[in-house]
Amino acid sequence: MPVDITYLSDGGVYLYGSGCLTYSDIVDANNVLYATPDKIKGLAYQLCDYSDVTEVNLTSKEIEKLALQDSKAAMLNPAMLIAVVGNQDLVYGLLRMWEAYATSPSFETNAFRTVEDAKTWISEKANLE
Repeated sequence: MPVDITYLSDGGVYLYGSGCLTYSDIVDANNVLYATPDKIKGLAYQLCDYSDVTEVNLTSKEIEKLALQDSKAAMLNPAMLIAVVGNQDLVYGLLRMWEAYATSPSFETNAFRTVEDAKTWISEKANLE
């Protein structure tokens, strides 16, 4: 299933995936988000909600490629936050793997089990009300 993208009024983006999630689904979403340097620079945060994902078709190499795509975007916008949510053990584990690959001194990411925890983290980090 494609990842739905909703742009929020506070400069953030809410991404929602459900059912079977594939590498192509995430790459396609990233290609929209990262289409131009100006679009990247305008992103305050991403909240990637995969809590309704039931199946994942991603290899560890594909997860590494996705992390590299996000890390490259963070070079243009190091203040951008990315919170990823997966409540199933497999999904959460893969998100933690992505997080390990997406490390950078100025790029903040975090994996969560609930959307509420992710929203709290984003609000605290971005000083959003």
